[in-house]
Amino acid sequence: MIQRIQTLFLLVAAVLMTCLFFYPFVDFGNNVSIEYTDIMPMMILLSAITFIACINIFLYRRRMVQIRLCMLNSLILLALQGYIIYYIVAYNAEIALSGGVFSLTAAFPLIAAILTFMALRYIARDEAMVKAMDRLR
Repeated sequence: MIQRIQTLFLLVAAVLMTCLFFYPFVDFGNNVSIEYTDIMPMMILLSAITFIACINIFLYRRRMVQIRLCMLNSLILLALQGYIIYYIVAYNAEIALSGGVFSLTAAFPLIAAILTFMALRYIARDEAMVKAMDRLR
C-alpha cells in the first residue's frame, strides 16, 4: 500500500540501508576505501535491517506484526549506529594518520531509525483508528 505515509517512511529507510551496500565507510583516496560490507558485523546488521524493512512494507494488513517489526528494526538500527560510532572512536587515530576520511553515510542508520520510528507512530495511529471504528459498529 504505497499511498500510506508509513509505507513511504519504511521505503526510504530501506533505500538508505541499501545505499550503504554501495558507498564506502572510510575513503583513503587513490581509489582505496573500506566498504560497509568489508566489516562482517556491519554486513550482517545491514542485511538484517534491509530484509526486515522490505518485509515490513508488505505487511500492511497485519498492523500489529508491522509494529513489532518496526520496533525490532529500530533496535537493530540503533545497534548498528552504536557499532559505527564505536568503530569511528576506536580507529579514528589510525585512519586519520593514514589519510582516511569517514563517509557522511555513517549517519544513515540514525536517519533510518527516525524514519522507522515515525512509521511506527503512523501504523499505531491506523490501528487505533481501526479499533475505534470497530467499536462504533
